[in-house]
Amino acid sequence: MEQSKTNHWFIDHHKKIKGLADQLRRDTLTSNEMRAGVARELLMELCLDFNAKSQIYYPALKDKLQQLSDLAVLESHLKSIQQLQGATQKLLRRFPDLSKADLSKEAEFSALIQDAVEQFHREEIELYPKVIAFSDENSHLNAIQVERDKVAQLPEFRDAIASKVQNPHGGEQKRIAS
Repeated sequence: MEQSKTNHWFIDHHKKIKGLADQLRRDTLTSNEMRAGVARELLMELCLDFNAKSQIYYPALKDKLQQLSDLAVLESHLKSIQQLQGATQKLLRRFPDLSKADLSKEAEFSALIQDAVEQFHREEIELYPKVIAFSDENSHLNAIQVERDKVAQLPEFRDAIASKVQNPHGGEQKRIAS
């Protein structure tokens, strides 16, 4: 059985999110600007992950898993994702201008990251092995890219993309003229 390309995309995306979380956890970012920027980027990637699953991928899987009588597993994961989305929205309401907040020091943000990483682990063990490749997968991957672009354009994430947050050549925060 060929594994789903979309599963692989999410597994890679989970690795990216975990890497950003590790950067914050290791406390190796000496610049406060860099810490705040990585936290914003991490929150943006979490929003993308949760939105892509709840709006695109899980609805597509519903038909596939219903045929396998495994709908309860999907429903459980969807409920968890919706709870994580709620926690994310609560943070966004609490900090409407993310450019002025350092989320890396907020307990709610740390709890959100921990809960998200645990959810990713459960998905990769309980859900993804049940999903084989399906014919309309490219349309789902395209829809996820559209969702990525949409999330990146939200005002709260306008400066949260990696090219603005991190220096690809190493070193500290990229300085952007204001």
